[in-house]
Amino acid sequence: MKPGHLHVILEGHRVPLVDARENYALAKLMIDACKVSTISPVARAAIQRLQVEAAGKVGRMHLKKFSALSPDATRLYVPLHSGELLQITADAIATVPNGENQDHYWVEHPGGEPLQYSMVDLKVELANFERLLVDTQAYSVPSMRWLLAMCAALFPYVRDSCAARFLLELIGKTQQGKTSGSQRHTLLHGLGSVKGDYSIAALAALGDFGLLVLDNKEHANFTQE
Repeated sequence: MKPGHLHVILEGHRVPLVDARENYALAKLMIDACKVSTISPVARAAIQRLQVEAAGKVGRMHLKKFSALSPDATRLYVPLHSGELLQITADAIATVPNGENQDHYWVEHPGGEPLQYSMVDLKVELANFERLLVDTQAYSVPSMRWLLAMCAALFPYVRDSCAARFLLELIGKTQQGKTSGSQRHTLLHGLGSVKGDYSIAALAALGDFGLLVLDNKEHANFTQE
C-alpha cells in the first residue's frame, strides 16, 4: 500500500485504518472484536497503536480499482464475486488470491459489483455480446458500433497500458440512443447508470472508476479540468 494508506485484510475484506466516523468497516471491527465503538477515547488510542503496528509491518500490496495490469503488461487481474481475482494472460485464464498473487495486487470493484465468472461457450457468448452491445448501438456507420464496444466494453480493463489517450465523444440529436447505448456498457461492468450533472470535485472523489460516462456534456464543458 502507499505510505499513509494502511489497511487490515481480514477474511478477504479490506479495512482501512483511518480514524474517521465514516469508516464503518473499522467501527464494525472494533465493535465485533472489542465491544467498543471507534468514537470512544480508549478505541481511538487502540486504533493509533494498530496504525503504528501496521506501519512497521506494511507489506508490498498495491491497491487497485476495477482491474489491474502487471508492470510488464502480461497479466490482467479482474476482481470476482467470489473474492478472488481472475488472472488473464496470453496463454491461460486462472483464479488467484486477492492480494497474495504474483504482482501483489489487491483489486476491488468500485461499485461493489464484481464479475461473476463461469466457463461458457465462447462462440455463443461472443455472439450474444455482439447482439446485445454492438448491434443495438445507433450509429449510421456500422463499423463505429465496434469502436464504441472496444472503447467502452474492452479497453477499460487495460486502461493502464495507455494513460494518455483521446476522449470518445458521442454526437447526435436528442433521443437518438446515445445515453441508452452508453449505459449498456456501464451496466455490463456493474457501474450503474451514466453520470449526469457531476461537479469536477465529485468526479475527482470517484477515483479510478474503470469506465466513466458523462451524459449531456457539450463542447463548452470540455475544459482542461
